[in-house]
Amino acid sequence: MLIDPEQNGGKGLGAILIEEAEKVAHEKNIFSCFVTVAEDRQESQQFFLKHGFVIHSRLTNAYRDGNIETIFKKELQ
Repeated sequence: MLIDPEQNGGKGLGAILIEEAEKVAHEKNIFSCFVTVAEDRQESQQFFLKHGFVIHSRLTNAYRDGNIETIFKKELQ
């Protein structure tokens, strides 16, 4: 699911999605969660950092030429 901060930001939808994804992961014995965020989406990157994700790596030319995606990882309890 894609949440556009300009249309849906500040409504708590992203936090709800993270919470639900973590519940499903826990039920399936999954212990890590990864997300990608475009390098130019600083607000989105800050959101994931705020919710316990850390920068794992970066991909160049991901999804389109010249794009850099930051991969965030969160270890689940």
